[in-house]
Amino acid sequence: MQTVQETVLKMAHAHGVVVQKTPVDMLAETITALAGDRVETDDTERLILALRRAHVLNGESAMLLLGKHLNERRHV
Repeated sequence: MQTVQETVLKMAHAHGVVVQKTPVDMLAETITALAGDRVETDDTERLILALRRAHVLNGESAMLLLGKHLNERRHV
C-alpha cells in the first residue's frame, strides 16, 4: 500500500504540479509569526495544497489526503 506522500508525489509528477509560494502564503506566514504562533507544513502538505490550487484535487479530496497524511505522520 502506498503512503499518502508517495501518492501525492506521483499525482504531482503526472500533472506537472510543483509547489510555488504565493503572496497569500507569504502574508499568512507573516501574520502567523506576528501572532507568535509557529505553524510548519511539510513538503507533502504543501504539495497537496498545490494540487488543490491546480484543480487536480477538489477541496474534499485535498482535505481527506491531508488528514490521512497527518495520521501517517503521527503513527510513524
